[in-house]
Amino acid sequence: MSGHTEEPWMIASRLEYSNGRQLLVWGPKGPGHGAVAEAHTEADAARIVSCVNACAGLADPGAVSDLLAALEEVADDFAGTLESEWGHPESVSPALVRARAAIARARNSEARA
Repeated sequence: MSGHTEEPWMIASRLEYSNGRQLLVWGPKGPGHGAVAEAHTEADAARIVSCVNACAGLADPGAVSDLLAALEEVADDFAGTLESEWGHPESVSPALVRARAAIARARNSEARA
């Protein structure tokens, strides 16, 4: 994806309008160079900034859901193999522990044992 404002983005302005508060999201040059997005709540502005900054360097941010699904599949397969051979997959593979923690963070759930 090209043609978008470079990262990092930040929340830098809060404007009060008669119909409610407007939050402006700025690119790396900051205020004075044009807002790149607008939001009505802090949560929306924070999510916009978080998503854009997390996808920095990705050619296609839409691939994130595919990457997560693939990581889940690989982690499950790997855990099954380790379980059958060693009995305790997480004690044998720190990478599996990190993968499960990343999946849990992305899914907003607790990591599986």
